[in-house]
Amino acid sequence: MHEENDQFDLEHEVVRKRKKRSTDRTQKAPLPYRIVAWAALALVCFGMGYFGTSLALNMLNKRDIALDQTVVSDRESAVELLEGQDIPPEVTTSSASARKVSYTFYYPGSSGILQKEAALFPGLMEEDITQVISLLSEASKETGFLEKEFTIYHVFRSGEMLFLDLDPSFEGSIIQLGPDKASILMTGIVRTMVENFPPVKKVKILIKGRMPDPSLPIDLSLPWQLSY
Repeated sequence: MHEENDQFDLEHEVVRKRKKRSTDRTQKAPLPYRIVAWAALALVCFGMGYFGTSLALNMLNKRDIALDQTVVSDRESAVELLEGQDIPPEVTTSSASARKVSYTFYYPGSSGILQKEAALFPGLMEEDITQVISLLSEASKETGFLEKEFTIYHVFRSGEMLFLDLDPSFEGSIIQLGPDKASILMTGIVRTMVENFPPVKKVKILIKGRMPDPSLPIDLSLPWQLSY
């Protein structure tokens, strides 16, 4: 009789545990709902943290507590910060990390070939060449070597060959200079291009998209390069 009671109690305990596990399973929400609930909780915590931080910063600002004035939070604040500093306009319109590059250009003077350096914000090679050639032309006029500055229309490169498309006034300057002085001018142009803009080694002159006049004091029908 005692064994029958023990067996009955054991069976009753097994049935009770099974019911408990079944009840626990039925009480848990499905996995997708639990994931959504945890995500919502994380979003609420993030929002409360963000709101709390903003509220704390606003309170500090109202109490005139010094904050780092070089840190901005939006585009408008960044513009105001830049406007309040003594920064060249080229820096504000280009990359913040842009730095000027120094170019050495060679131009003819009364005592031969002179040299000067110019610091420019780097861009495309063609744009930099145009600026350097313009500076070279201007310096040549200032020394009295040229009567008139020449204009550069286009710049394009093919391997080691650089093509400079100049205005017709360049031909007039070559005629006035004569063979010796014209050679000095061309040597300065070629040396400037080779030393500053690798892999350029040869310079071909065009006049408004056409071949130069073959009757010029120097031969511009062929590319020019340094002799060394």
